[in-house]
Amino acid sequence: MPPASDAQDAPVARRAAVLEQVLVTAQRREQAQQEVPISIQVVGTDLLDDVAADDLGDLSVFVPGLEITSDSPTQPRYSIRGIGTNDFGVGTDPSVSVYVDGVYTSRSGASLLAFNDIERIEVLKGPQGTLFGRNSAAGAISIATRQPADDFDAMLRLRVGEFDRRRVEGMVNAPLGDDFALRVNGVYHESDGWVQDAATRRDLRPEESWAFRAALRWNLAAQTAATLTWDRDEIDQLARPAFGVVALGPGDAVAPFPPDPATFLDPRKAPIYNDVIGNEESRELDALTLASCTSSAGPSCVPRPRGASSTR
Repeated sequence: MPPASDAQDAPVARRAAVLEQVLVTAQRREQAQQEVPISIQVVGTDLLDDVAADDLGDLSVFVPGLEITSDSPTQPRYSIRGIGTNDFGVGTDPSVSVYVDGVYTSRSGASLLAFNDIERIEVLKGPQGTLFGRNSAAGAISIATRQPADDFDAMLRLRVGEFDRRRVEGMVNAPLGDDFALRVNGVYHESDGWVQDAATRRDLRPEESWAFRAALRWNLAAQTAATLTWDRDEIDQLARPAFGVVALGPGDAVAPFPPDPATFLDPRKAPIYNDVIGNEESRELDALTLASCTSSAGPSCVPRPRGASSTR
């Protein structure tokens, strides 16, 4: 006979699942994501760390509907739900707008920046002309960085990988008295190429970039704060080669059409010959932003450059 068991005096309380509230600024003010009537995808720091993302190009496969062609960091192409602009010229307006702390990046060549002290990334799908203005017919990408805080904080992170890949990031946040706080962050990324020129044995597809940000917050009054931010982003590396899968004969100036599938090449194993003279891809970007905010919560409000002056 099985032993008898006594009934419990009180039911066992079940632990309620608590979902973390996600705050966004998709409508130019801080709101819970569930309260925003916009198709929006939020990428937090957890995902950035899990996929080891260095810039927006590394997130293309993790955000549904977003496609970023970032083979060349100075010539990126963005599309949301299949709508985008293929031209990256200086005088071309994109159809997907990119914002960094509320400041519009007017040229796509300066929009693919290194992830430097990122708080979150908001991808807003569909036309966003009402809130973000022109050049957002397909949608908008809003990048929010971390702002100076009142507590001391510091961080040093090293990431290594194959082909001598190295990424070093450091951050220091320090309060300066009762009314000031300074946050400084820097990141350096370098790696050798994973393919070689068959003629010179020189590594191709190398990477070398660094970024720096310094932000100074000033509590102007009991409910008003202002932040002055300086950003520096620099790229200096070899341009990335193009890979073909159609075999070319000695006299072929262009790929034969129709190609013969039996002669297709594996670009990972086929020899590569670089014929570009002065092969270099570089970019230097400086940004100075002044932002202010007023809040009933006191000087702890986070300044965002809504209508503030800025230069890029």
